[in-house]
Amino acid sequence: MARVLLANELGHGDAPLRRALPLALALRERGHEPVLALNDLPRAEPALADFGLPVLQCPLWRSRVGGLPPVHTYTDILLRYGFAQAIGLRGVARAWRDLVRLLQPDVLALDHAPVALFATRGLGVPRLRFGDGFGCPPLAVPMPAMSWWDPTPEPFDLIGERNALHVANLAATELGLPPADSVAELLRPEAEALCVLPELDAYAERAHGDYCGALTAADEGAATPWPAGDAPCCFVALRAQHPLLPALVEALRQRGRRAVLQLADGTPEQAAALSRDGIAVARTPVPLDQVRAEASHAVSDGHTAITQALLLAGKPLLLLPTLLEQGMLARRVAALGAGRLIDGATAAPDAAALGAALHELLADPAYAAAAQAFAERHREQSDARTLAAVIKRIEALLPAAAPR
Repeated sequence: MARVLLANELGHGDAPLRRALPLALALRERGHEPVLALNDLPRAEPALADFGLPVLQCPLWRSRVGGLPPVHTYTDILLRYGFAQAIGLRGVARAWRDLVRLLQPDVLALDHAPVALFATRGLGVPRLRFGDGFGCPPLAVPMPAMSWWDPTPEPFDLIGERNALHVANLAATELGLPPADSVAELLRPEAEALCVLPELDAYAERAHGDYCGALTAADEGAATPWPAGDAPCCFVALRAQHPLLPALVEALRQRGRRAVLQLADGTPEQAAALSRDGIAVARTPVPLDQVRAEASHAVSDGHTAITQALLLAGKPLLLLPTLLEQGMLARRVAALGAGRLIDGATAAPDAAALGAALHELLADPAYAAAAQAFAERHREQSDARTLAAVIKRIEALLPAAAPR
């Protein structure tokens, strides 16, 4: 049995937990001892409460860093979370090193955890970098642009790279860590496991990636009553406060569409207000099998797990991203021809525009054909296969014997 520290540092929402929890449970079934270190314990608690897993608060940068340009590369994220101030970075890094020394794990599995990767160099504990494509950027010099569809160079990229590296090396000197020659070197682990399908990697131009498959939580939730009728039925997976949700619901009503809205973070009052005119609201996840059987098309904000699940069900997508990482994934779906992207960054579309996009999604059979072709290519995909692939990589990092 080996002790595996599963840590998430920068993820938001439920995405990190949807990877960490099933991996922790699968490791425990294999006889290992998983320990979780998470960045948002209040959000995680409802999902973790029944499993008896040891859970700790991870070391985390909490100060706000101002005066930076918009995020263009992963280095820009580093500058916002520690790599702009040597003393503060040293403190968070020291806490990571102390946590590892106290827990004495045999392997670290780090999900979107750049300070942890930086801090744990030289501790003698092998590290697996795992997660989706966004949290595991290609380790290039310099770090690649996130907006790969826009060839316009960003002048700050090289400046930010030099600044982050300089700060990191100052902190490294105080911690007794070796200096690095690039940001990529600061983040380089012993092994990697990308929990995303290659066509949906947020970085379209990644040359090499150790892809393990998708994690979708396909069986999560309980069956939901589907609206009666023969009209096409849309499955909507958005957060309750998505800025385009009201206009989308109006578009569905205007066109007489049936719909199921999966609003796991919605209030009872919001659910009651939306549950009419052929629209049902589910405040728990809807199992993928039901979506596959009942829905004709779907709407997503570009959430990695949900978007992959919907495409694996062969559903053409209307994509309404609000975050950079969602936009990266949404553009991969659009490039496949399996979805219609509406980027509301410049001007928010109204109900008429959203209705027209939904109509196009149904009227043009090419969208459904591309989604179904994607599902067929990955018909052997399952969460169990993905978890087995990740665990194989973890166990390959173990010393010959790791008794506890």
